[in-house]
Amino acid sequence: MKFILNICKILQGLFLSMSYNYNLNDSIPEDEVAYFILSPINIDLCSVPGISNVNKDLFIKYGILNTYQFISMLMAFNDRTCLNTDRQIISKEIYSRSYIKLRDDIKINESDIDLILKSAFSKIDCMMPGFIDIDM
Repeated sequence: MKFILNICKILQGLFLSMSYNYNLNDSIPEDEVAYFILSPINIDLCSVPGISNVNKDLFIKYGILNTYQFISMLMAFNDRTCLNTDRQIISKEIYSRSYIKLRDDIKINESDIDLILKSAFSKIDCMMPGFIDIDM
């Protein structure tokens, strides 16, 4: 049990280190993010921290019906079209493309996007280390 708690602390640190201008507020506890990262993927989009029922409806209207489809969409942004080999630059481009997609196409509220993406990319990094540089 102590091992799991240590991993949670490490992941929370990674999550918080990714913050550019995001301040984690009391409405989304750090434990929820750590639990999401360490748990098996739940098909319900609302299991992703930051995705409320309102956001879930926007994803469904766009055709993203579950968490697997959402994570697949994010992973598809790593299409290797960036000619730069610097992982940090590639990661920032993937993050930027994802941010724009959620904001402009799916119409997710900008105040939710940062938490949603950082949670999802932290999950992807745990599943596939090196896919994205979460310390960007």
